[in-house]
Amino acid sequence: MKIAADLHIHSCASPCGDDDMTPNNIAGMAAVKGLEMIAVADHNTAANLPALASCCLQYGITLVPALEVQTIEDVHILCYLPNLEAAHRLDREVYGRLPDIPNNREIFGNQWILDQQDQKIGEIEKLLLQSTQMDIEELYDLVWEMEGICVPAHINRNANGMLYSLGFMPIKPSFPSVEIYRYCAAPELDTSGYHVLYSSDAHYLWDIFERDSFIDLRENTPQALIQKLRTRK
Repeated sequence: MKIAADLHIHSCASPCGDDDMTPNNIAGMAAVKGLEMIAVADHNTAANLPALASCCLQYGITLVPALEVQTIEDVHILCYLPNLEAAHRLDREVYGRLPDIPNNREIFGNQWILDQQDQKIGEIEKLLLQSTQMDIEELYDLVWEMEGICVPAHINRNANGMLYSLGFMPIKPSFPSVEIYRYCAAPELDTSGYHVLYSSDAHYLWDIFERDSFIDLRENTPQALIQKLRTRK
């Protein structure tokens, strides 16, 4: 089945995410735009996923639990997990290995944790816009063990894209899937052997995709998405 999806969205837990990127606003905008599946992948945290799961359920939208982890190589990796429990486990692993640098809200922005009514219930103390002390291979193996999948984010973008940060796609781990940022030049990479995702990387509500990006899955579930992205073409 063809599913309208946007698999890279940020909430207000990410300091670079707009304060209006609340759980209700994200789910509501996704519904208005006709999306059937979304993934909210905040930088190095899963803090807003419980509220997002509740809001997406109300709108009949599938939420794929996700994080965007910045590895020690300064590469952004989308981590898709089968359930909230796995996402929170990854959150603990990643956050525990972030350098103990506090967030400066005046410089980087707010890192808010919200409930399902969009009420502030906390704030993340460590700065999320930094690399965790975990390398690409270790992260890949950890997420795979959790029955999830790692997808290199926006590989064709200068900032934190794998092709620009490393200069190549690694042999190990061998990624079955990649994300390409549609607003940058096509990558100098033969993508025929990869599942390719096109997502918005939305930091503002209006940047969430319209109903123009589809993925073919056996069913509209996180598990079906992960199974596809784990399988080599």
